[in-house]
Amino acid sequence: MKKTITLFKRGTKWYGKKIVDGKEYTFSTGKTTKAEASKVAEYKLLTKLGIAPKTVHDSVHETVHDRVQNGQKPEQQPEAQKQDKSERQVRLIEVTQHWTANALHVRSGTRHEVVKRLRPYLRAIGETYESPLTRVFTKEAFQKFYRVRLAGRENAARQTAIRTANSYIQDIRSLFSRHFRETYPFAIPAYVKDWTELSKPKVTDNTQYTIKDKKEIFKTIIKRCEALKESNPAAYLAYYLQLHCGLRRGEAASAKWSWLTDDCLLLQCDDEFQTKSGKDREIPLSEDQVAHLRSFRKAVTVRSRLGIKTTVEPDEHIIPGGTESHRYRYAADDVAQIIRDAGWKGHKSCHELRKYFGANVATQLGLFACQKYLGHAGPEITSKYYADLTEREAVTIGVLT
Repeated sequence: MKKTITLFKRGTKWYGKKIVDGKEYTFSTGKTTKAEASKVAEYKLLTKLGIAPKTVHDSVHETVHDRVQNGQKPEQQPEAQKQDKSERQVRLIEVTQHWTANALHVRSGTRHEVVKRLRPYLRAIGETYESPLTRVFTKEAFQKFYRVRLAGRENAARQTAIRTANSYIQDIRSLFSRHFRETYPFAIPAYVKDWTELSKPKVTDNTQYTIKDKKEIFKTIIKRCEALKESNPAAYLAYYLQLHCGLRRGEAASAKWSWLTDDCLLLQCDDEFQTKSGKDREIPLSEDQVAHLRSFRKAVTVRSRLGIKTTVEPDEHIIPGGTESHRYRYAADDVAQIIRDAGWKGHKSCHELRKYFGANVATQLGLFACQKYLGHAGPEITSKYYADLTEREAVTIGVLT
């Protein structure tokens, strides 16, 4: 190749960029490490250019420059062929098949769940997986879906129905995320992008909670989670990192022993891990907290989803288990079940632990300290989602005269 492909990172994925015949092409490698990205970058670029490789093996040895010079460019296709391709009616089944096979940044089970989430949407609008996109993703279909889902629902039942419907729509929109849209072998029509930007109904919830309101329920949660120390140390550590360090579920699953210093937990971004903000974050810890966490760096017993117990040696991650799915899913799911059994509802039960940590920090140290420890981009986010949990104190505001 005359010039190498430039690799750069967005979030947890590596992307490539190259100028071919004066036009800049940007593409996703789908890889989380630079070494893996560099191996597939040229093949991904050839796919982006529309040049069908002979095989994956052959394509990585024939340079982009050679393939372009050989006339294999989408711009050199006959005008009639391009017109037929653009006018072809894309069916929904083609989208779901491509998503299931190529959305490798999403767990396999989750990919299938997203496809299943289409069923209530299609049922409500009277379409099927064989329907063309022109009938599935329109403003009229979007509005009809909500009319059907909310019909006859009032008060609290209506708010629950809105939450459920919004959850379906949010999952369906992941089929057309900004980065994944570029991977489809056919053009995604503009009206589909417009559909993904339609405003969802807002849930009306004026309830304001304080730490005192949640004190009793958190007593139950903490008592049950503390009992996991011996019986389920992986779940206990997932609980501890979220409640006492304010980590997100994914951050807790990625937490490493090398992050733990004598006075803090330092989240460090690298090729395999990125915080939501893309920046390192420091959470101060006491000597007792550090010692408590380090006491778990030993051989412990973990159990699978089927209840099979296995003794594992400590590795680089704080939560034991060996696999990312065990740390992210199974360990945290046990904690989430305890939270739901205590009376909490919603699909982000574990996130309540992080919010409770933030509420305590905001109460004791202020909003800006809370923003820093939680890793929010600005205090506005912290104020919007965490201020309603802060402790209210009886104070007398003096009036200046």
